[in-house]
Amino acid sequence: MTNFEDLYDVTEIDKAIEIPKSEIEDDGFEEIDYTQEEIDQFNAERIAEAQKELLIFNQAEFKNFDGIVKKYSPLIGLRGMSYESATKILFYTILGNQLKHNMFLFENKMLDLRLSALIQLKAGHGKKNYETFIKRTIQGCGKTYQEPVSYHPEQFVGKVIVHESKKKDEVTTYEPIIGTLGADFLVIDEAHALLTNPINSTCLQYLRTALDPIGSNTIEKKQVNVPDSWKLQYNPDCSVILLTQPITNIDEELLVRGSFRRFVILFINVPEDERLEALKNTRFLTKKEDAYNKMWNEWIQFNKSLLEYKNLNYACSQEDMKLIDEYIEKIRSSIIKSGQEVNEFYWTILFTMKINIFKMSIIRAIVSQHIKNNNVTIKSMHIQQAIFDWEAIWLPQVQWIARQLKIQSLTPIGWNEALHGFMWTLINSLYKDKEFTSIQLIEAYKKENKSKSENVIRNNVYRALQDFTKWGNLRKFGVSKKTGYSYSIQSKDK
Repeated sequence: MTNFEDLYDVTEIDKAIEIPKSEIEDDGFEEIDYTQEEIDQFNAERIAEAQKELLIFNQAEFKNFDGIVKKYSPLIGLRGMSYESATKILFYTILGNQLKHNMFLFENKMLDLRLSALIQLKAGHGKKNYETFIKRTIQGCGKTYQEPVSYHPEQFVGKVIVHESKKKDEVTTYEPIIGTLGADFLVIDEAHALLTNPINSTCLQYLRTALDPIGSNTIEKKQVNVPDSWKLQYNPDCSVILLTQPITNIDEELLVRGSFRRFVILFINVPEDERLEALKNTRFLTKKEDAYNKMWNEWIQFNKSLLEYKNLNYACSQEDMKLIDEYIEKIRSSIIKSGQEVNEFYWTILFTMKINIFKMSIIRAIVSQHIKNNNVTIKSMHIQQAIFDWEAIWLPQVQWIARQLKIQSLTPIGWNEALHGFMWTLINSLYKDKEFTSIQLIEAYKKENKSKSENVIRNNVYRALQDFTKWGNLRKFGVSKKTGYSYSIQSKDK
């Protein structure tokens, strides 16, 4: 497939929409002066690490998805607990791209196996490691990889070049040039401006369409000087990774409209020791190259082997499928206290969550089975493991969404469910529409907790009343020597 950037000069486009420097993130590492002694030490350490990892690699046998991640993730060069979720999602995304043309039916909707992700990571914490790993993998498989350098819609979509005839007996010809969305894999770095600057809304619209299921994601571009029969039209099959520094100013309408439903959202908070390790690994990663060549060759060959799987048939019992519904219900219950906006977002991505978990289950099933007769069986363990991986990213995602919507969680900082949850339920059941005193609440608490001592009950009541007043859940007024202060529930929710 002809690529837009290869055949069309985008210089003028880039000049016309040059991104202000304030919106371009610095994805390089901060400058640190190393002595020659330190550099020699780092080089020696990296070579020794690579040799050790190669020894482990040669002894390891991968039999499932987790084994594959463990065996080949050293090629990324990032270590530490904080990177684990993003690394797993990265593997799901890459392997899903190799298998993307294996369509499956889910709740009467035909879908593909692509997964795309938005990875938020501070400068100097390893974005380039992910970028390099993806690029080398995709190109190693003989597939097309793109990193859009500007956010002009024409670069994303492409255009039709008109070759007008200069002689009467010559016919005008039209040459379709596919944009970067026609690549197999896109990594969009400095994605902060793409996601936050309104001028880029058209690019996001095309991106949303491209990530719809293959075959139902037609990209069209009609040019006034091109007949309808020659208009640009194609169905992208790209996977997309957005890399950006942490985002703090996403527009609410954009968040709930659909762009972010297309991505698994990750926020990586890296401790200082892991950050420094990532910094050193990236700067001295080339010292591991000789030892890593065997690992790279096997990783590429494994990816190429997945390209052979076509028109796979999937089987999964109804009983096992219920595991996904049960987990989605668990999530729903856990975010009831997260506010109206987060609940609304939950309902907009409900189906997408189910799809993503099932895609992850299928990918796990494929890479852990020796496929015969094009049949794949998704077992309960594949679903349970996919749910486990999703659980690790779900809570940070909800917290990020809540921050973007600029809401205060219904569960304030310092909330203790055993104390505040119980007390709030008690207050609502007894005093929802009337005033009450601390003495009355103590007596009500005694009836519900006969095993607790008088001092514990009093301390719990007074602490809860103080916190609820501070958080604005209760209104405090009037005071009497006999009954103490009076309280009433504020009109707003807890």
